[in-house]
Amino acid sequence: MPKVHVGTVRKFFGSRLAVKLDDRSFVAGELTLLQGTNGSGKTSLLRILGGVLSAEVEEIEYTAIAQRSLYEPRFLQFPSLTVQEHLFFLERMANTTLDRSAIDSFGLPSIFQERVHTLSKGWRAKLGLAMAFARSPQLLLLDEPLDGLDTPGKHALLAVLEEQLSAAQCVVIIATHRPEEFPFSGQQKILLNHHGETMEAEKA
Repeated sequence: MPKVHVGTVRKFFGSRLAVKLDDRSFVAGELTLLQGTNGSGKTSLLRILGGVLSAEVEEIEYTAIAQRSLYEPRFLQFPSLTVQEHLFFLERMANTTLDRSAIDSFGLPSIFQERVHTLSKGWRAKLGLAMAFARSPQLLLLDEPLDGLDTPGKHALLAVLEEQLSAAQCVVIIATHRPEEFPFSGQQKILLNHHGETMEAEKA
C-alpha cells in the first residue's frame, strides 16, 4: 500500500523557517488536509513532497510510490498548445497511458481543440486537475484545488477524489482554506502556523 512517512523536514527561506514537520505518516485511502494562514508553508510542504523543492533537512520515506502528481492553480500550462496537445504531451512525458475517466470527469473532451491561453480560469483549473489525476499517481498533492471551479467542477473533483480514496491506491494530501468542502471520513487534518510548524493534528 502506498505510504509516505516524514521523519523530519526543515525548509528555510533565508533565515525564516518556512516548514517544520516531524514524525508524520500519510497513507493511501486517508485524506490529509493541510490548513493554515497564507505563508504558513502549505504550498512549500506540497512542493517538497512532490520533489520539486528541496529542503535543508529532508528525511522522507516513500513506499510503493512510483508516480507523483502536484497540482497548483498558479501553474500555467503551455499557453499555445490545445487542451488535447497538453494531454498528449503529458502522456509522452510520464511514459504512461492516461486515465481517460479522469479526463472525461472534468469535461475536457468538449474543449479538446481550444488553446490554453483562451481558456477561463475555471477551465484551466479543470485541465490542471485532470492532468494530475489522469497520471494515476500513488501520491496526489493538490494546492487549493477548489480555486476557480464552478459547481459542476467542484462536484467532479469530489467524485474523483472519492474514487481515489475508496480504491486506497493513492496518498492524497490537499492544502486548503476550505476544509468544510471536503466531506470525507477518515481524514487527517494538520494545522500549520506562520512559521510552518504543526500547531494541531487530528483525525476525524
